[in-house]
Amino acid sequence: MLYKKKLFGLATILRPFLNWSYRLLGLPSLDELEAKLQVETIKNEQMKQQQNALYRVLSKIRASLDIDYVFRTTTKETCKLLGAERVAVYRFHEDWGGEFVSDFEFAESGWIDEEKLGKNTVWIDSYLQENQGGRYRENQTLVVADVLEAGLSQCHVDVLLQFGIRAYATAPIFTQHKLWGVLAAYQHSKPREWHDSEVEFLAQVATHLGFAVQQAELLAQTQQKAKDLEKTSEQQQILLSVISTIRESLDLDILFKTTAREVLKALNADRVGVFRFNPESNYCLGQFVSESVLPVYDSALAHPIYDRCFGEKYAMDYQKGRMQVLNNIYEANLKDCHLQLSR
Repeated sequence: MLYKKKLFGLATILRPFLNWSYRLLGLPSLDELEAKLQVETIKNEQMKQQQNALYRVLSKIRASLDIDYVFRTTTKETCKLLGAERVAVYRFHEDWGGEFVSDFEFAESGWIDEEKLGKNTVWIDSYLQENQGGRYRENQTLVVADVLEAGLSQCHVDVLLQFGIRAYATAPIFTQHKLWGVLAAYQHSKPREWHDSEVEFLAQVATHLGFAVQQAELLAQTQQKAKDLEKTSEQQQILLSVISTIRESLDLDILFKTTAREVLKALNADRVGVFRFNPESNYCLGQFVSESVLPVYDSALAHPIYDRCFGEKYAMDYQKGRMQVLNNIYEANLKDCHLQLSR
């Protein structure tokens, strides 16, 4: 009520209000408020369940350094918690191509017979290759409710339909700010609207998978360094043994045999030999005078070898102390005459 253009008070009527009364006043009815409250309650309960589920998944991720176990467990748990029909892990290669890792894939029982993503060893996605990971490099998720209605390129749609995929949600996996792969949830039976909370859940799981990969890689590097140090220590001991033999023995045959045997052991090689040149051959003729070789290979001892290539092309370099290392003789641009001797 107004008095002299100022608010004087309020006129009130005490009686039960019907739903039409609330609508007349522009207010939600009690039934609408109750329904909204129920929806919010259900949504909060779902979020609570998802948070609890996320905690369980993260606990398993943090509890193990076995990356295979972590991925297998995580894909299974994520698939069940999202109510998806398949969850898989896609890993990028150095050239930004990639593959689905078959051991890191879980499908619900009704879709196990569907062609496994990991069977297609390499999944060619020219867009991801050309854009070096595309939107995933920006740590963005991707949600497609229906592959037939999403405006995807036909080649992309064809690949998805090859595996019976109608909808999917994906989140990037990073290790130390580097895009490692993608965690993907798929729907086969029909299109699906992905809720924001589900996509956020998938993204959080992918983030922690990245931490797990990083920890596993650091562990592998540490273990490799320990093995390298152990191997170096063993090689040093073998070297000392060889040096001791050299100093104590005047028998060249024993000296060569011992050295070849110990070097074979130290390098874990298939064959170690001592080759002697005929002094009058200008480094073109010689033979192996001692060797240590695995039983599955024939001995090269006492077989004269004529190598004109060596005398003409390589002898001077070796006289200067040059060493030569070939990881693959067929990729080393050797001359045919040299290749024939190496076979």
